Amino acid sequence: MKQVSLLAPADVAAESIRKAYGGLADPQLLDAWTRDPARAPGRTVSSPWPDRIEIADVSEQRGDTASVTGAIVEATSTGDAARIPVRVKLRRENDAWLITAFDPQQPAGDGNDAVAVVKAYYDAINAHDYRRAFALWGRSGPPQTFDEFEKGFADTASVSVTTGEPSRVEGAAGSRYIDVPVTITATKKSGERQTFTGTYTLRRTVVDGAPPSERRWHLNGANIHASP
Repeated sequence: MKQVSLLAPADVAAESIRKAYGGLADPQLLDAWTRDPARAPGRTVSSPWPDRIEIADVSEQRGDTASVTGAIVEATSTGDAARIPVRVKLRRENDAWLITAFDPQQPAGDGNDAVAVVKAYYDAINAHDYRRAFALWGRSGPPQTFDEFEKGFADTASVSVTTGEPSRVEGAAGSRYIDVPVTITATKKSGERQTFTGTYTLRRTVVDGAPPSERRWHLNGANIHASP
């Protein structure tokens, strides 16, 4: 897996996928991976990288099909760094087993932790603790100064947020990203209520030596619109 760079140009990634997984994956799955390399197992950042799969259990085996659960072990130059649960489905053809489905499972903590950051952000805004809310955007902050950020809530009396199911975690260039859908209800000091919907994108770095604040989920972008 570590030899398959999913950040390479699509044609290069497709070629490496066929070279690495030919004879291991079902031809239909192999074709799907080469059409959309982001769906294939491979390396999305320089470090950590997917080093191996450790099998935990063969949960189902019926005739020529089987389902296996385990973990993708990510490693760095200093050793194992993370474990990503994965479910693999297989089909036996002649004397060989072929992968027919490869489904990494998002660790529960990742989605839950990202949602917790969004809720903490709105708890801070509702408490008029704008410094704390601003800090949840990480070191770079939102695309405005703190004074501009604070003034943006000058007419806000209270605010609440309802979160939806977070997306799968995606990797790119030393970072992990996740989207959290939200519905926001804001009440102005005049009593007028407004509803907004959209998503927040959160980021955390996986680069060796990065500060703890950057290795935790923090707000990275927003796509929020007023509801009609």
